[in-house]
Amino acid sequence: MTLDRIGFMSIQLAVAAAEGSIVFASYAFVGALALLAIGLAWGVGVFRRGSVVGPARMLPDEPWQVLVGVLGMTVLTWALAPSIYVALAGVEAQPAAPTSAPVDMTPTSAPIDTAPTSAPVDATPTTKPVARFDTVTLVTLNAVAASAGILACVLTSIAWRPRGLTRLGFGWTSLARGVLIGAVGTLIVLPLMTTVGILTAGLWELLGVEHPNEHDLLRILGESKEPWLRERIILTAVVIAPLAEELLFRGHVQTLAAKALGAFGPGRTARPDVALSGVDMSTQPSVFRARWLPIVLTSLMFAAVHPWWTFPPIFFLSVCLGYVYERTGNLWACVILHAAFNASSVMIFLAQRGTI
Repeated sequence: MTLDRIGFMSIQLAVAAAEGSIVFASYAFVGALALLAIGLAWGVGVFRRGSVVGPARMLPDEPWQVLVGVLGMTVLTWALAPSIYVALAGVEAQPAAPTSAPVDMTPTSAPIDTAPTSAPVDATPTTKPVARFDTVTLVTLNAVAASAGILACVLTSIAWRPRGLTRLGFGWTSLARGVLIGAVGTLIVLPLMTTVGILTAGLWELLGVEHPNEHDLLRILGESKEPWLRERIILTAVVIAPLAEELLFRGHVQTLAAKALGAFGPGRTARPDVALSGVDMSTQPSVFRARWLPIVLTSLMFAAVHPWWTFPPIFFLSVCLGYVYERTGNLWACVILHAAFNASSVMIFLAQRGTI
């Protein structure tokens, strides 16, 4: 082995050691932030028994059918809005490049028939091209669908459930407090989300599971050179999507689940250890059933509508959002926390691409 070869190997080992030190330092930093986040969570009473029990968002005798109607109109509008936009705007999907079926080149022992036939040979591709919308239309449809869902939810709530949005913690008087709670929640949740994301990536790598490296909107954001399109994607991710998803999942799905499981019935208080006079507290549902079970069920639904490979971190995020909502009854706090998570994801993605 020559001295040059030895020197080259020494350089490689030095570089590998340096990269290993950087990775270790990064993980150590994330771990330290996670510990600080857990300490802050302990300080604000997250681990206190019964801390999840907050104000009622529905009256004890309020019919649940009205909230189901609002939820149904929201989902229906969200689903139909893209088709209506396409029809009104005259947008047409562009066919993708056709693909041909693979040719079987395996030799066979059967004789080759060289006799001419009268049947024409079909030379067309066997796989039909799939029509797809361009990236601008895809981004627009995402924004239109979520915006239409927000509008439908607000209008039907005002028409069918007076002061319903206020009871859901979405009134203007709740905004300032929601911003404060959301800011504290962001300091707790983001470091923990980073840790869960790292563990999830390690799990997929350990299992040999292949998956995309980014969400479709982030992929379009990274490929786009148009400033206005990038701004539209960021607006959708940071403002429109958190508003729409929190109104739908926390505001309505989780509230309905909590109502069905007895969270807002007679005798329920903001303090599980305080009994109301004349009410047999032994007949009341447990805190897990009335509060935590709705959070878990909603989080399973929330994670299911996102890309499968993001299920663990998205489920964890949803549990955190659900806890904040049950404890505070403030939907703005969930919107702020959700928006902060999306904004941080976009910033990290752009920083990695060097386009921030």
